[in-house]
Amino acid sequence: MPPDARLPRADAQRNRERLLAAALKLFTTSKEEVGLSAVAEAAGVGIGTLYRHFPTRDALVEAVYRHEVERLSDAAPKLLEKMAPEAALEEWLHRYAALIAAKRGLSQALKKIFEPGSQTTAYSRERMAQAITLLITAAAKSGADADPQDVLLAVAASTWTFVGDKDWKERATRVLRLVLDGLRYGAGNK
Repeated sequence: MPPDARLPRADAQRNRERLLAAALKLFTTSKEEVGLSAVAEAAGVGIGTLYRHFPTRDALVEAVYRHEVERLSDAAPKLLEKMAPEAALEEWLHRYAALIAAKRGLSQALKKIFEPGSQTTAYSRERMAQAITLLITAAAKSGADADPQDVLLAVAASTWTFVGDKDWKERATRVLRLVLDGLRYGAGNK
């Protein structure tokens, strides 16, 4: 942040957080396209407040996705402070699978802004790669070597295929166990 820039007022920051939370919930649960007035209403703010924070629907969708990416990537060091490295990695991968599920729920809204090579794509890949690298490095006591991008891809691809199923969380847990066992037993060694 530039030295002359001011932090947003506390109430403005709370409104932004409420808008992001309401938008995430509506975008991922609604079967129809969600209007901005519905997001403002769900957040308990006026439509003018929404437009001050997010001048377009695309700006709101991108902010929702980036916010979720930031929350997940910022969780990695915090999890390592509270848990053993393998447990932190497992918890983080569960959260990553949930983000993949949310992304699928946001897929219609993200189509316009989430194209290969876009800034949003590059930003999310970089943040996720930093977080998973930190976790894998901490958990790799046995010398197992795994490419963090391969781990992200394995979890994302498998989760994406069954996230619409009723039992997707249980299936994600089983796939995560396979990935973690592979890391534990050196399946990622070259």
